[in-house]
Amino acid sequence: SLARKMSEEGFRMSATVKCNKKNVEMILNNPIYMGDFNFKGVRYEGKHEPIVSRELYQEVQRVIKNQTSTRSNKRQFLFSGLFKCSHCGCALVGELHKGKYVYYHCTGNKGGECKRKYINENKLEEALLKILVDLKLSDNTAKIIISSIKKELKDNLDYGQSQAIEVRKQIETLQKRLSKLLDLYTDGDIDKKAYDTKSKKWQYELDELLVTQAKINKTPVNYIERARDLFELCKNASQWYLQADYEKKRELLKLLHSNFLYDGEKPHFEVNSVFKLMLDLSKNEKNVSKGTKFELFAQKIIKQISDADNILVFEKIRKFKKAC
Repeated sequence: SLARKMSEEGFRMSATVKCNKKNVEMILNNPIYMGDFNFKGVRYEGKHEPIVSRELYQEVQRVIKNQTSTRSNKRQFLFSGLFKCSHCGCALVGELHKGKYVYYHCTGNKGGECKRKYINENKLEEALLKILVDLKLSDNTAKIIISSIKKELKDNLDYGQSQAIEVRKQIETLQKRLSKLLDLYTDGDIDKKAYDTKSKKWQYELDELLVTQAKINKTPVNYIERARDLFELCKNASQWYLQADYEKKRELLKLLHSNFLYDGEKPHFEVNSVFKLMLDLSKNEKNVSKGTKFELFAQKIIKQISDADNILVFEKIRKFKKAC
């Protein structure tokens, strides 16, 4: 639609070439507008003044990445590509049976009998939904934990600095990896395909961390706000999931879980660390007194919030909460 509109209004790439979809795609993927540039397949930091922020550029890359994965799943079966076969590692795909029942099975691309094992979509969803229901805490428990967090933070509010240090370390590690990878490619130790695959992956991770670093440097972490976001998501997770569309359901499931596997009989998955702690708190809610045990959970939550590896998790929690 952008290409068509620009073409209609007389915009040209040259005197004879109209603007087309490919031109717009190249612009959206070109890092030069946010301050970097590519030269012979390698990303460099430029000296010119950017015309868009790094945050905006990276948000565009996320949208493109999500739309690409969505287009590849034409029927939009909820769990296709999300679960993998625990025997061979192939993705599970969905099929419609009798016009209304959805079943999943291993693609069997690596051979073997695992592709013959089917599981109904309802069974997969029930297992995942149970976790969402179990996350819910009472309002009273949430208030007590928030109070405990405030108490824990009273004498030490300088967690943002430790976050910045951890993110900077991760940035330096990725920069070294990219530099070493370039040396290997230049010396002929790896081919272009291997170089492009690795450099693209690491550059994307580096861009994510640079965005995170910019946010840390701009604004100190609000631990109470993040804790409230976490509690609100856990409280409403099952309801929001049931009301969500295809995209939002997958987004929530990937936020809470990882390593989705199917062994031919039942599904297996891991609850991500932030929410594993909330499940533990929910399970022990009735047995936890207002004393040291609540304070212990408060300390653990603070640690999760301040962990550099979880910064993006809490950003996603906030965005998901706002969207709901």
